[in-house]
Amino acid sequence: MRQAAVRTNRRHIVRGPAHLLRDGHEFQLPSPTEYKDVVIVGAGPNALVAAYHLPDAELVCLEKEPRSGGNAQRSKWRGIDFTEGAAYTGTRSRLADFIDAEFGIAPTPLPSSNVGYIVGNKVIPDFYQTGFDELPFDEATRAEFYRFRDACEEAESRLGEGRSSLFRGDPISHRSVREEVLALEKLSFEQWLNDNRFAEEVIQWCDSYCPTETGGYPRNMSALAGLSMAGLGDYEGYGAFPGGLAPMAEALAAGVRAHGANRIRTGAFVVAVANTVDGRNVDVTYLQANKLHTIRCKTCIWGGQKHIAAYVVTDMPEEQKAAIGNMSYNDISVMNMCYDRRIYDGAFITWMNEGPIN
Repeated sequence: MRQAAVRTNRRHIVRGPAHLLRDGHEFQLPSPTEYKDVVIVGAGPNALVAAYHLPDAELVCLEKEPRSGGNAQRSKWRGIDFTEGAAYTGTRSRLADFIDAEFGIAPTPLPSSNVGYIVGNKVIPDFYQTGFDELPFDEATRAEFYRFRDACEEAESRLGEGRSSLFRGDPISHRSVREEVLALEKLSFEQWLNDNRFAEEVIQWCDSYCPTETGGYPRNMSALAGLSMAGLGDYEGYGAFPGGLAPMAEALAAGVRAHGANRIRTGAFVVAVANTVDGRNVDVTYLQANKLHTIRCKTCIWGGQKHIAAYVVTDMPEEQKAAIGNMSYNDISVMNMCYDRRIYDGAFITWMNEGPIN
């Protein structure tokens, strides 16, 4: 089969090879020409943490994008950093302590509440805590937002520990809690909203907010995950670097590169990961500048998206592939609107006081 030409220098998701795999294209895999102890697929924060902890291994990170960092990216406008993806992290975590200890950088704490909402031409700051009465709706519609918040808080107080146990993989001891938690996990948040007859304005707000906060639309997330929004807007214990989490990823990438030359290769899309016949090694084939290359390694660490792994990892159990196939994947566009005056300053942007805005 003749291999179609594909480009691998796109700035964002490298869709060409991924779509070829999705559509059943079979790449002609070359024999190995390079040998490593470890190959890490991806060079986002997870992959970079793994690589940084293996300084003595002969390894390489294969990143499909033209720069490392995954979703932790930033750019500048008039000398001001702005995030292009991952925005914040916990300030009281092993990760934050590790980054501070290794690289001497720490996130600036976020405001304890910072969720704003724009309705028409009106900006409502601190929306979820104190802003419902400012909504340009009638009294009955505003009351629906209070009912929604009360329902989330009631469910969290009653089921929160059971939800945490489920997410940790621990057993839920109380039978009635276990049954309700499992039922909500199987029900979409959209269906829960409809079953409880919330106003369309509440549903529209959930459609706007859920993708950025929880990574999915109400139709694609469980009711259990949606109800965890009881603590929405309370960001005490969270923080951000200038440009979101990009400085953390940049520090990790610099640390990995300091361990040796050519340990991060960009524009390298992995198309196949397979155990060798004897089971002793792993062959990793990637596409770079329209050419296929194969590296034989002792261990391959997958640090890329799961939905791509289902097509790439040959020896993945069918049950696991099926589970991944049941997951929905949504691209979320991150747009930064830059103004020459202050519009709203109670957000994830903890470094803007340094910017040229009066």
